[in-house]
Amino acid sequence: MLRVELRALIDTIPGCFFHYDDNGRLVRWNQAFLDATGLTEAECLDHVMSSSIADEDRGASESAHASLASDGRAATRAHIRNRLTGARTPFFFSSRAIPNLEGDGHSIVGIGIDITETVHAEHQLRREKAFFAALLDSSFDGYVVISPQHEVLAHNRQLITSATPVEDFTSMRLDHDLVRRISRYTDDPGCFVQDLSAMLASPSERSRFLFRTTAGTVHECAAMPVLDQDGTQIGQLLSFRDITAQERAQVRYEHLATHDEVTGLLNRATLFDRLNTLIAAGTPFGLISLDIDRFQRLNHTYGHLFGDRVLRLIGERIRAATDPSHAIGRHGGDEFLIVVPECDTREALTEVAQSILLQFESIDTFEGRTLDIKAHMGLCRYPDDGASVADLVTHSDSAMNHLKRPGRNSIEWYTAEMGSELTRRIELERHLRRAIASRGFDLVYQPKVALDTGRITGVEALIRWHDPDLGWVSPTNFIPLAEKTRLILPLGEWVLQTACTQAKQWVDRGVCEVPVAVNVSLVQIFESDFVESVERILAATGLDPRFIELELTESTLAEDPNLVRDVVARLHALGVTISIDDFGTGYSSLSYLKDFQVDKLKIDRSFTGRIHCSPEDNAIVQTAISIADSLGLIAIAEGVETAAQAEFLRASGCVRAQGFLFSRPVSALEIERMFTGDQQGVLALSPAASGPD
Repeated sequence: MLRVELRALIDTIPGCFFHYDDNGRLVRWNQAFLDATGLTEAECLDHVMSSSIADEDRGASESAHASLASDGRAATRAHIRNRLTGARTPFFFSSRAIPNLEGDGHSIVGIGIDITETVHAEHQLRREKAFFAALLDSSFDGYVVISPQHEVLAHNRQLITSATPVEDFTSMRLDHDLVRRISRYTDDPGCFVQDLSAMLASPSERSRFLFRTTAGTVHECAAMPVLDQDGTQIGQLLSFRDITAQERAQVRYEHLATHDEVTGLLNRATLFDRLNTLIAAGTPFGLISLDIDRFQRLNHTYGHLFGDRVLRLIGERIRAATDPSHAIGRHGGDEFLIVVPECDTREALTEVAQSILLQFESIDTFEGRTLDIKAHMGLCRYPDDGASVADLVTHSDSAMNHLKRPGRNSIEWYTAEMGSELTRRIELERHLRRAIASRGFDLVYQPKVALDTGRITGVEALIRWHDPDLGWVSPTNFIPLAEKTRLILPLGEWVLQTACTQAKQWVDRGVCEVPVAVNVSLVQIFESDFVESVERILAATGLDPRFIELELTESTLAEDPNLVRDVVARLHALGVTISIDDFGTGYSSLSYLKDFQVDKLKIDRSFTGRIHCSPEDNAIVQTAISIADSLGLIAIAEGVETAAQAEFLRASGCVRAQGFLFSRPVSALEIERMFTGDQQGVLALSPAASGPD
């Protein structure tokens, strides 16, 4: 009866119970033991210790049991092999030696617990740790995970090779000593120790700080709490990111906000601010307008990139001839403005102008090419020659052009009798009004293409003017005049009307269904009925709004953000696509972008053309693409002229492009041929050519 009750009791044990005598033979077992081994009751009588243990675990199991004589207890893991099924099941065994009554030996009593789930969990944990380690090592950033006690739990290789070149963080504590060791690689160890210590002291907060290494690179250290499934904080993740390229790009953007991108001199807006400040203070000053003679010929002969380098050289020579207190800026094209504060006499300003000409005379060759730099300068003084910025700039410009002779230097003071420049502008304005009245303009169209397929995704409408008396007149000459005289309003409406009519014809005839882009002037935006004008033209032509795209320059956004934001929102509500043109050349805050309902961002050609020769422009282009992507905008690169540029842009995530590599601006008929001919709307790469898009 006692034996039966003992067996019943043993069967209730949640695991394999076994009892081996001092000869290693099984004398007691339970049902769980039978189930695990596949043995019968009869077979158990002849069962020898460890005979059910898998071969690869048998040695370790026997060693553990052998140690029972001295230790009295043993714990080990092993696989039991089922005699019937051949299955191998992992078990955890806990054994104890029981001395015989005679004292000359001992038997072994133990329990085996099925740890299949535990082994699986451990395996899964190892996989997850390996995945986590691979994930960390795949990042370009350095990462370190620390416990609440600041013990280093994990880190990746980049942590050692980037901002914190300590040989190994494993089994270390991110304590004060280690922080100081890391700080040796920074240019301000005291500040680094203070910032990182403050970060570690607030483990539940997200925080970041920047530091510069002794190698000159800029890094961002960021921290975030690590939480378990219940939201309990179990550690802290620190990341170290090299943001040198981004910082340089940001510095570049901030510089462009106040400086000309080509020459590095002050831009027009900043220079005008300086002039307004001097006028408000009542400070006398001199103003010089300077124009380079025959610069366009140099551009056409040697190319625009060479011309840009010459402009930089000219800016440097102007700096060399002037005082640091003088404000020097690029007014546009090959025109410069020099502001000379505290200029009390005409003779003093004339001396400055002559010093500049002397600097130019010393330029005879540049980059192996012969140069003959001649300049025309117009001079005026405040308050004698004008009371406003507009008057002074106009007067110095008139003086500059008064006796302008090609191939000669000239210095002219403004006089009240000067009217040549005004006369020229009046004459150009007369022809412009006549052309608007007679619709003496044409539109040409330049395709925009998908970089991955070459398929045309849209076209940009560009205005051209051939006057019977003046010949071909560049848009860069008559558009500014049209804006100044507000003739841009009827001219812009004609362009929009013509472009919408053409787009409607293409859609109705089944030629193509791509948006036509039209440039919009700031003057048009400020007209109270501009949105109504767009709506009226769309209704008159019957064009679906999705086939028209309006391009606004980046600088337009900064003129009156509230007004422009409202106009853009109303246009967007009509279903019209909005693009930001010439991105990177304006001086608006980048924060404006996220506040406007725009769809596309066009990267200016001045950056695209130098992505392979200027690391800064390369970084700016990639940053612009990243900005567009983060804001959900389509990035379009302008002025793409080489296959290398196109491939770089495509690899950087830019999806669309425009430029001579694909097509020059062409007639509407040629656009139709591109869609209906063999090309079927897909453009092959064509050789790059110089000239404006």
